[in-house]
Amino acid sequence: MVLYYYLTYGLTWIVTVPAFVFEIVALIDAARQPTAAYVAHDKWNKLNWVAVLALAALFGLTTVPFVPFNMGFGMYLGLFFIIPAGVYFADVAPALKGRSSW
Repeated sequence: MVLYYYLTYGLTWIVTVPAFVFEIVALIDAARQPTAAYVAHDKWNKLNWVAVLALAALFGLTTVPFVPFNMGFGMYLGLFFIIPAGVYFADVAPALKGRSSW
């Protein structure tokens, strides 16, 4: 039983910490882009993207197994919070930087 606990705890760290870092990097990148670039490329405005990515990062932090911060959302539910960051990096970031997403 102890081995199962350590394996699941380690797996949770291996999966949730990189997901949380991915969300933070997306949030920082979205905040650094100029506001006019969002409007020029027909994307959501900057405030919407920063708010969505900040909420995703906040909920992503609650899935990292820190003792005082773990809100019990679970690892698998926490993986859904990387979807906004993935959409941002797949669609919005290439458009804002002038590159094609294809």
